[in-house]
Amino acid sequence: MTSKLVVRLLCLQAAVVLVAGQQKAGGDGKTSMPSPPVTMVAATNFTKCLMSGKSRQQCASAAGTNVSAVPDAMKGKANALADKMKECTGTPESCREAAMEALKHLMGKPVGDEQVAGELAKAAAKSAGDLIRTCFANAATEVDKKACVNSTAAREQAAKISGQAASSITTEDLMKFARASAKSEITEKMQSCMEAAADATAKLACFEGVRSSVAGALGKGADSLKASAVQEFVQGSARDGARQAMESCIADGTSADTCKAQAKQVMSKTLGMANISDGMLEQETRKAMAEDLGDKMVACMTAATNASAKTACSKLARESLKSIGMEAGEPSAASVELALAKAAMSQGKELASDCAGSRDECIARMKEKMAMAMGASKLTEKDMETLTYGAATEAAKEAAKACRAAMKANSSATCDDPVQKFMDVTMRNFSVAKSNVRQDVAKSLQKSAMSVCIQKSSRAAVESCMADLASDTQDVSKDMFKSLSQPGQDARQKRARKEAAVEVVGESFHECMKAASTNTAKSACHQMLGSQTNKAGLTEDVEDVATRFRGDMVKSAAKACSTNATQRAQCLRETKEELKQGGMKEREFAKVKKLAIGKAAAETWAACRENSSNTEAECDELAKTAFEDLHGAPGSWSTAAQKIKTLGQALLAGNETVLTKLRSMEVDAEMDGTACVNASGNRLIEKLGEVLNTTIPSDAKKLCLLVFDKATYGAKVPLESLNDTEIQAKADLVATQLQGVDLSARRLEAFRRLDSVDSIYADQEVEETTVSSGAPSPSPTSSPSSPSPSSSPSSPPATADSGKTTCFAGLSMLCIVAGLQLS
Repeated sequence: MTSKLVVRLLCLQAAVVLVAGQQKAGGDGKTSMPSPPVTMVAATNFTKCLMSGKSRQQCASAAGTNVSAVPDAMKGKANALADKMKECTGTPESCREAAMEALKHLMGKPVGDEQVAGELAKAAAKSAGDLIRTCFANAATEVDKKACVNSTAAREQAAKISGQAASSITTEDLMKFARASAKSEITEKMQSCMEAAADATAKLACFEGVRSSVAGALGKGADSLKASAVQEFVQGSARDGARQAMESCIADGTSADTCKAQAKQVMSKTLGMANISDGMLEQETRKAMAEDLGDKMVACMTAATNASAKTACSKLARESLKSIGMEAGEPSAASVELALAKAAMSQGKELASDCAGSRDECIARMKEKMAMAMGASKLTEKDMETLTYGAATEAAKEAAKACRAAMKANSSATCDDPVQKFMDVTMRNFSVAKSNVRQDVAKSLQKSAMSVCIQKSSRAAVESCMADLASDTQDVSKDMFKSLSQPGQDARQKRARKEAAVEVVGESFHECMKAASTNTAKSACHQMLGSQTNKAGLTEDVEDVATRFRGDMVKSAAKACSTNATQRAQCLRETKEELKQGGMKEREFAKVKKLAIGKAAAETWAACRENSSNTEAECDELAKTAFEDLHGAPGSWSTAAQKIKTLGQALLAGNETVLTKLRSMEVDAEMDGTACVNASGNRLIEKLGEVLNTTIPSDAKKLCLLVFDKATYGAKVPLESLNDTEIQAKADLVATQLQGVDLSARRLEAFRRLDSVDSIYADQEVEETTVSSGAPSPSPTSSPSSPSPSSSPSSPPATADSGKTTCFAGLSMLCIVAGLQLS
């Protein structure tokens, strides 16, 4: 039986199941406006009644039903509000006031301007989206479909409802409206179909049954849609349906447990899944909340006419977190900031998928939208690029999850490529290694789970929660690494789990410290870091966990900011400033950066060696280029090469690594000059001896490097007799005494060239090393021991993907010339 015939049979079966809810064509053969399902009509009428100021009991009586049987009022909110605004004949200001009054009646409490803007934007999106989808359904050609997303009628209707100028509503906005409009309809269709589906074949037919609706929402032909694209849209609709159910239920004063049960039922009926765990529900509703929050923040910031109004928009994040009942008490500063970041990434991901302009044009629009979603007037270069990278990873992850679901239902299902999804969002004109994207997807899967589970009260509860969510992550992760041998897959997944845990714990600590204004508050942040480090199963010292996270931030910025060296240098400066806000001393930055770029180069080397057809020399060259590009320092590879390769071998084998503190202090002096002068390096050694009141050995001097074109001198000072605390005290002294010092040679004043220290970095030297075979893991409450590097590094796995792909950011041409094959 051919695949086309199978699809036709599935569609026929779906049609039988869905017939009661299907919309019939008009007498002229064309499709009319998509009629909301019966429950939506009832919900809209009931909502209108509540908006008029009548009680729930009065509206239920008018509907001829019991209060307990009344449909979800929030479900009809967008339609009811849109109708109210369309019917309003007053000024925009008076119509807005009427909407505010109607929302007050519906919500049972006063609503602010920031909330009204978001609700009107949602109503506008639903109404204009309905018009666009009707246009799509009637379009005979692809040209006609493209014209639909420039619909003047849809623009004017959205403007009327939202209060915006029609000229400010972009084509990307209209495409987004079409998707938003389809969600509730597809949810209703899927629930109706799934309730009637008797077996797996019938459930699969339900997805085929909504294919045309999904295609209409995306402005594409149904035949061109991959099975995973249908799955992904349905999953998004189910997620948003669960969020709405939670919001409505929590707002009604119902207990959180009861609300969760109702939201689970929405997801279960929509997806045809028998069991929805608490963890899965929280994971999905948090994601849907962030998507919704992004839309509300953009609407609020657009409507805000002054700084005070824009500041008020930030209230939406706390309200959104509370609305889904997943926070114990008042949301923390960390929860708020992370929710806003997720909201920004959601905005970036959607706009990137719709934008048809040049990368510069699209990035400018993304930057504006993401800034508004964050409640900011503008974003730094680092924030822009790292948020875009995060949005791209999220797009790849959702594509991978949808593909796994589609393949589970039908082993011959077609799927969108997660790596291509990543590339579509970044819109880069160079390539990245597929293996790097896959690793980021695996880490993101683990991070989503850990973000939910870390809220549990104990390590045992966290482990139970992670095990509960494992079924949602393991199969997708396996898909990411299926070209590798089993040991290779195990090593990748082990790394993803640890890196995800470090990011979750580190982000909470970082945001907590940024918000802390007193020593007491900072102390509480450190206590939280210790608690979460233990619950996450991280075995290193808490300060080492913070250092790892800071290194990850530097690595992420260096990787994401890949346009050129100038941009990367700017991003690293901005990252340093943000890390200082999060509690890092400025003098620690060189240590953090060294760990970050060393890890990135080791990952590049390990990814190359996963393919047995690549020689060690080829992988060395690739890692060298990555290291020197990220470091911004040509010629820096030789002194670091062996340690990076040793770390790469550990990553390849899946060996546990720890941060090992050495009995030495590393000092780096970044100068205002752009040329290395030997005398200045000698002068640094002299100054160090004076500050430390000791003689510095001649071999302590490091090679001068031009780091992003700035001369940088350094030293590794042995301090064998000092403990960790004493070394830190010495580092503080060096940073204080040498900042701004003149290192130029002693010559006659008239002929002297000033060579002053711009930035001085000093800290105890730290290396990432392998835990020795049989050695115990370090305690989470004390500094780790200093294990020796593994003396017998493992060989690379024997099997790997032989297809030629592309390499680390900025290295694609090198790979093509070298003929490397990275999985």
